[in-house]
Amino acid sequence: MVAGVLAGTATPAAATTNLVAMINYDNFQCSDVYLGQRQDFAPVVSEPCAHYAEQMWWVYLTADGSGAFEFKNYLTDKCLAVTFDAFFLTWRVVQTTCHGGTEQQWTYNGTPTYTLPVPGNIVYHFVNRRYGLCLTAGGVNGARLVMNSCGNTNNQYWWVRN
Repeated sequence: MVAGVLAGTATPAAATTNLVAMINYDNFQCSDVYLGQRQDFAPVVSEPCAHYAEQMWWVYLTADGSGAFEFKNYLTDKCLAVTFDAFFLTWRVVQTTCHGGTEQQWTYNGTPTYTLPVPGNIVYHFVNRRYGLCLTAGGVNGARLVMNSCGNTNNQYWWVRN
């Protein structure tokens, strides 16, 4: 449980985009496009933060006016997205070519805010707009990010840092 930290609120951002690393509150690791792979459906994993290009994400408000935002990887120019893995019966976090679909759109706690995540000490639940599930980190290096029902567990809270 996150103690003493304001969760899921944001101050309006002056910029229309920010370049950030997403750091998990539980394992202090960054979201990382696995091995910097550039193809669609490459997995997004949890790796030690090193400010590698595959760990940096442009974040910007969606063009549809929904108040949601998208994460676009700095190295691959692809968007953070959610897909269902029918073989393993689980939701996977991957990168795909950006097209504005709701599987590529994110909110804080499921609420449109019309603001970008603010780098600093605020922690966020990143909720996928299509599925209403929370971005969730595994506990070990290289573990795939997955989607789960939102709860009050540290592996579902994220910082953003420049």
